[in-house]
Amino acid sequence: MERENNIRSRLIVFVTLQMVTLVINSNISFGSDRIKSLQGFNWYNEKPEQKKEKVENTQKQDMAQTAPAEDLPVYEKNIRSLQERHRKAHRQALDNPTPENILTEMYIEKEMMRKAQLYGERRVAIAMMSSQFTDMKAHSNVLHKRVQEEIEDKEIHQKLSKLSQEWGLILQVSEDCPHCHAFAPIVLEFARKYGFQLLAANKEGVDFKGIKGIDDNGEMLMFNPTRETPLLYLIKSNGRQVLPISRGINSANQILTNIKNIDKHIQRLF
Repeated sequence: MERENNIRSRLIVFVTLQMVTLVINSNISFGSDRIKSLQGFNWYNEKPEQKKEKVENTQKQDMAQTAPAEDLPVYEKNIRSLQERHRKAHRQALDNPTPENILTEMYIEKEMMRKAQLYGERRVAIAMMSSQFTDMKAHSNVLHKRVQEEIEDKEIHQKLSKLSQEWGLILQVSEDCPHCHAFAPIVLEFARKYGFQLLAANKEGVDFKGIKGIDDNGEMLMFNPTRETPLLYLIKSNGRQVLPISRGINSANQILTNIKNIDKHIQRLF
């Protein structure tokens, strides 16, 4: 209880006092990261060479496709012959859809599918021989996926519960916003599940759908200049890091996905 009161007090102080510093301070991690120039992306200098190589490869492919039949390997002759037979049968059936023409096309299609099925079965069998083609976390078996999801749910629950010790949630709302009323219970349940302190920022500073209210005096304008609602923020208790994690209504799973994407691509959180 003492920890919750301390975190809640710091969050309220942050919204009323420190968010002004967030808007004007150039050292804010999220804001400064957004305006810094990208460094080290010199790969664009290689584009002309890559384009030239691509053109050369395309020319080689075109030459191979237009090469005389007698110069082609056996496998290429076989595939081309099958494709050409199917093309002719298909167009003949389109022009004159007699039972004989349609059956001819279907027989050729069956031959093509038989080759494709054999190829697919052997491809799977060969892939099983190497661990490089097996991703245990993306296994297709239903039972395996269910167990893997349970493992990942447990891991993410531990990570978010730890994250909630230093971060809180602020939901920017307005009383006349139907989406806010629909989204608030989702956010409230999400906050309770992982132990986040949650506040509802609105112009009146009143409680909203069971969420303690605080005054919204425009501190979030840099993230939401048009004041659209609802908008959910992840805010560190020191008030110097702010991350929008949901614009509009999102499910709890999508909020979780957004946090994981931020952790992976923008800023380490866990």
